[in-house]
Amino acid sequence: MGNKLITASQDGDLNKVIRILEKGVDINSVDEDGNTALIKASKKGHLDIVKELLKRLVNLDLQNKDGDTALIWASFYDHLDIVKALLERQANMNIQNKYGNTALMAASDQGHSDIVKELLERQANVNIQNSYGFTALMGASYYGLC
Repeated sequence: MGNKLITASQDGDLNKVIRILEKGVDINSVDEDGNTALIKASKKGHLDIVKELLKRLVNLDLQNKDGDTALIWASFYDHLDIVKALLERQANMNIQNKYGNTALMAASDQGHSDIVKELLERQANVNIQNSYGFTALMGASYYGLC
């Protein structure tokens, strides 16, 4: 049943997500890649599903096998409303994936200035280095964000 929740969340089917959750499925279940419903919905930009999941006891900071979180994916794909919703619930913005990248780095590397600004206003750590020694500032510089 957990994979059905993940699939419905990825597909953007809010009604199905609600029906599955009402059956008592584990909201934090993972697929074979370690993705949760929250990660999939955040990655695909399904704000309504993210908000529904946030109403419940969802773990905001679960990481998939690559170490990516819902916040990292929302930042990478420029889903500002989702980033804000996750941050309002205190998602950890300084978690690093297996390459050492954070949400700030994901947004900086993709040139998503609104998300970079949001993360900086909330005191994201600008000094974190990834596995290659790069910081978010380096990504932001490349895209002319600073």
